[in-house]
Amino acid sequence: VDAQRSTGFISPDRLFLEGQSMYTDRNFAGCMDKITEYKKQNPPPYWIEESDFLLAASAFHQGRTGAGHVLREFLETYPQTGHRNELCFMIGSVAFQEHDYKIAEYWLEQSDMDLLSESEQADYAYRRGMIHLQNDNDKEAGRLFALLGQYSDKYKEAAGYYQAYISYKTGDYDRALNQFSRLRTHPEFKQDVLYYMTQIYFAQKKYTQVIQEGQALLKAYPGNSRNPEIERITGISYYYEAGYSKAVQYLKPLANNNPTDYYILGLSYYHLNNYAQAIDALSKSNPGNDVQGQSAYLYLGQSYLQLQDKNNALRAFESASRMDFDASAKEAALYNYAMLLHQNSVSGFGESVTVLENFINTYPRSIYADKVNDALVDVYLTTKNYDTALTSIAKIKNPGRKIIEAKQKIYYYLGTVDFTNGKYDSAIESFTKAITTGDYAVNEKQEALYWRGESYYRKSAYANAAKDYQSFLNTGNRTGDLANLAAYNLGYCAFKQTDYAKAETFFQSFINRGNNNRNTLADAYARLGDCYFNNRQLKEAENAYNQAIHTQPSAGDYALFQKGYVLGLQKDYNGKVVQMDQLIKDFPHSPYLTDAIYEKGRAYVLLNNSTSAIETFQSLMNTYPNSNLARSA
Repeated sequence: VDAQRSTGFISPDRLFLEGQSMYTDRNFAGCMDKITEYKKQNPPPYWIEESDFLLAASAFHQGRTGAGHVLREFLETYPQTGHRNELCFMIGSVAFQEHDYKIAEYWLEQSDMDLLSESEQADYAYRRGMIHLQNDNDKEAGRLFALLGQYSDKYKEAAGYYQAYISYKTGDYDRALNQFSRLRTHPEFKQDVLYYMTQIYFAQKKYTQVIQEGQALLKAYPGNSRNPEIERITGISYYYEAGYSKAVQYLKPLANNNPTDYYILGLSYYHLNNYAQAIDALSKSNPGNDVQGQSAYLYLGQSYLQLQDKNNALRAFESASRMDFDASAKEAALYNYAMLLHQNSVSGFGESVTVLENFINTYPRSIYADKVNDALVDVYLTTKNYDTALTSIAKIKNPGRKIIEAKQKIYYYLGTVDFTNGKYDSAIESFTKAITTGDYAVNEKQEALYWRGESYYRKSAYANAAKDYQSFLNTGNRTGDLANLAAYNLGYCAFKQTDYAKAETFFQSFINRGNNNRNTLADAYARLGDCYFNNRQLKEAENAYNQAIHTQPSAGDYALFQKGYVLGLQKDYNGKVVQMDQLIKDFPHSPYLTDAIYEKGRAYVLLNNSTSAIETFQSLMNTYPNSNLARSA
């Protein structure tokens, strides 16, 4: 009892010092007990302030309800306190824990992190980082989490997670994947990490990995609130991996009112050839004026077409063709719209031709250009409305080969129509255009040369006609009826120009071709005989006329007459009489009948057979008194 006591034991501030020591040792409950007892002794004002601080700070560290209020009340009571920096940190921390991030940010900004303890600095950095993250200030949040990851054991893994989240949020997926991978097995972050990694794979279009990770997540965490989203992206991934049945399985229960889900669901049905379901889903995707809406209309059109609903198909294709979001979809839609209009057109030159023209002008190098050109050519050539067809072709800015070929054919056909109607000038103009258009419709170009020659011949422009006939033969088209006629007509052109030597060559060339048309061949022999006759080659003329008679006896009246005449020139008057008698007998209606009777009479005169001559001339006068030769007889 009488032993010496320590100074601390007898000190009136012993309770305060013990409480302060307990606070330092983080024995906050003991601290509060000691300080509460100490305050009952009515300590001086300075120690009251310190005591109140320890009480407020201990309440904070214990996480007591109302700690924030106590801390603010202390700060209001002691505005000049030396603990202000720490108090602002604590008040901000309480607000942070209560998720009142705006208030937390305000108070934490009042605190200087450098003046806090090492553990408080880590807490401060973490809370400020999280607040920056809430405020989308990803750069500053990332800076603070990077510091925590480097210097804080307490927040190292959390900081790594949020750094990965920031990378994910800002679209730096490769970095985010690398950062998330380190936490793939962490018990606290594993589920979220796997979720975000799956989302990243989806954003990177790594659909096989999305399916693998998504199915693993759904199996491991069947009750997670984010599973519908995982099921959705898994279904979409199956679609892009051509697993259309699986895509339908995942998306059908989830579509509800999500346009994108209905869109992918509709495409999946389309690829499964289930066009009715495709139409239902695509219609529910509520196609709008955007790239997805344009694609949806295109697939709706294809689906309606498969079901033979051409009216709805037309409307869908037209809607897609009017949008400019996806150039390839617009092109495909306009092509389908144009072709469907063409196939269902009731008139040759209706709306379909206008749409086809528009397509070719818009997409001259399209993969569909050949088919559209074919459709236009079909209209041009089958309707036979050639003037309208030429007007349509003129509207095409860069016509392809097939269109130009059709144009060349149309000029040729117009020429043949005019030729048939005896409009030789118009025919020549059209045939000339067909010839000068190019080497597209080769047969029509070659034949245009022949028929232009025919047109010139009908106009007695024999030199021009001969030039075209020869050009036709020079094309290499030396067989067939037109080639034979061209060779034949060349003889006539020379004959009409009294160039008998050249005509003889052409007719002989024609005969040598071995023509099967007996009438034409017989006529060629007759004209060959005329050439010899005009060149005074009488024996050759006789032989040619003989060939004409032999080739086509039923049409040999002219040859018989000419042969008889030639025999007379050779003083074979009896032979002449025989030939004229045969003509009179075999061709009683021949235009050469009166000439034959008259020449027969002249032959008798030269034979000094006056009786037969008088009888013959009298017969001509009596039978054909109005003929030109009756007076001469």
